[in-house]
Amino acid sequence: MKKLYFIPLVLLFLMSCSGSAIFYTLENEEEIRDTNNFKSTTPVNRILLYDDGLTESYVTHGKQLWYSTAGSDQNPWSSLSLPDGYSDSAVVNSVATFGTRLYATVADGDSDSKSALMYVESIDDSLTEVFSDTSREGSDSDDYYFYELSLFSVNDGLYISRTNRLWSTQSSSNSSIEETELYYYPSGDYPPSSGLDDSHLVSISGMTDEPFIIKDIVSTGAAGDIFLILNETGSDADSYNAGMLFKTSWSTPETFSSEMTITVDSTTITYSFNRLYYASDYGALFLSTRTDGSYHPILYTFDDGASWESLTGSSNIQFSAFQDISGIDSSTNIILAGTRADVIEGSSTYYTGSGYYEIDMSDTSDLALQSNTFALDTNYSSTDLYDSTIMDILYDSTRNKIYASTSSNGLWMNDYSDDDDARIWYRE
Repeated sequence: MKKLYFIPLVLLFLMSCSGSAIFYTLENEEEIRDTNNFKSTTPVNRILLYDDGLTESYVTHGKQLWYSTAGSDQNPWSSLSLPDGYSDSAVVNSVATFGTRLYATVADGDSDSKSALMYVESIDDSLTEVFSDTSREGSDSDDYYFYELSLFSVNDGLYISRTNRLWSTQSSSNSSIEETELYYYPSGDYPPSSGLDDSHLVSISGMTDEPFIIKDIVSTGAAGDIFLILNETGSDADSYNAGMLFKTSWSTPETFSSEMTITVDSTTITYSFNRLYYASDYGALFLSTRTDGSYHPILYTFDDGASWESLTGSSNIQFSAFQDISGIDSSTNIILAGTRADVIEGSSTYYTGSGYYEIDMSDTSDLALQSNTFALDTNYSSTDLYDSTIMDILYDSTRNKIYASTSSNGLWMNDYSDDDDARIWYRE
C-alpha cells in the first residue's frame, strides 16, 4: 500500500492575495493534485443528477462547480460561474438539489473571508448568491470566526448545516468548533436572502451546548425514517470523538429527539462516523466508521436500527461512499463501497485509498466484502481509480452508467464496452 507524507491535517489551505488564510475542511486526508480534465483541480466530493426541467445533467464540485449533459459519452464538462466579488480562492464545498433548484455552498479565502449559499434554476445560468457570512474577529487579535455551510437533500426538503469555526492566524493546526446549527427547509420554502433563521432550526436532543459536526443525513423513503450521524469534536476541529446516530420520522424532520444505541455482538459502538447510505431495494442502511485502530468496519441494519451487524475490510482502510449498482444487469447483486485514506492520530503517515470494494448482496443473511467483479478487472486494476480515495459514487440507472468522484485522480465513468464485451472504466 502506498504512503503519503505531508501535513497531518484534514485541510485545504485557501490563501488570499493579502496573505490571510481560511481553511476549508475537506472530507479526506489526501492532497489535491491538478488534472488536465478538470483544469485547476479535481472533484473532491459529491456527484449527483440535476434536472432543471429541460436538461438532465451530472454535477460535481471542488475548486469549481462542473456539469455535463447526462448520458453523453465522456462529454466535455463545463463550469458554472460564481457571482462577481469572489476570488480565485473560492471553493464549492457542497451541492444539493432542492425543488427545481441546484444549491451550492461556497467558501472564499479572499480578504473578506466569506462563506455563501448560492443556487441556479437552469444548468447554464450563473450562480445567484442567496446570502453570505463574512469572517468575524475573535477575542484575540490573531483569531477569527468563520461559518462553514453544508447541504443535505432529503426527500423533498433541504437541511443546511452551519458550523462556526474558530481559527488562529498564527497556527495552521489551531482550529476548534464553537457551535453547529442545523436548519430544515421543507418543499417550496426556499432559504431567504436575509439568511438562515431560527424558525427553521432543527432540534437534536442533548446537543445544545456540545461542539459537533454533522456528517450525513439520509432517508429510508418519502414516508420512512430520517437518519442523521454526527461526530463530537475532540482536541481540534478535525479530531473526532464518539459518533452519534439519531432517527426521526418523515413527518417530524425538524426534530431528532433521541440518540440511537448501536450494538454489534453485544458490544456498544463508540466509533466516529463517515457516511450513511440506504439501499432501498434491500431495505438496508449502511454506516461507515472511523475507529482508533487499524480496522474500520461498515455497520449495517435491515430493521431500521433495531439490530446491527458489521463488515470489515483490509487494515488502514476506511469507507467513504456507497452505491447500489444491482440494476446494471439481472444477475448482479452488488453495492459498491468506496474507500478513503486512513488516518493515524498523532502521526504524519497517511495512506492512499484503495478504490472500491463490492458488498455481495446475493445472500442478505450473510453479506460479504469482495474485490472487483462487475467491471473488467484488467482495466480497473490498471487505472488510477484502483488506489484512489473515492468521495462519491453515482449510478444513473436510466443510462446504465456509473460515476466515481475521487479526491485526487479526477472523475471516472463506467460503461459497457461492446468491443471488450465487459464494463470498462474511463477517466472523464
